[in-house]
Amino acid sequence: MNELTRESTKVVFNQYEHFIIIGLTGRCGSGCSTTRDWLASDKFKPKELLKGSKSNNDYRDLSVLVNYAERKNIFPFTVLKVRDILTSYILDDLEAFLKLLLRNTPLIILKISLIVT
Repeated sequence: MNELTRESTKVVFNQYEHFIIIGLTGRCGSGCSTTRDWLASDKFKPKELLKGSKSNNDYRDLSVLVNYAERKNIFPFTVLKVRDILTSYILDDLEAFLKLLLRNTPLIILKISLIVT
């Protein structure tokens, strides 16, 4: 990681009160992609969450989230995919990444170099 990337990362994490990071994980069909699209949509209205609440407890819990979301104006979210972040780090210092791969998996690199050349 170069110095600029390192410093930028420090700045972002030191200003955590200005960010909300949500990690979505799940099996195929679990709704992660749908949730991601929903949170990233500029058409999303937080009060829509309250319509589906089934109990007083659900409604109370969701209303706290909705009030916070509307007060902080947190929508829409920006989507960052882990693969994009990892790719940016790899491309930042491709030579170091290839050396790491070669040190740990020489046969894979050999096969890749044979395919490429």
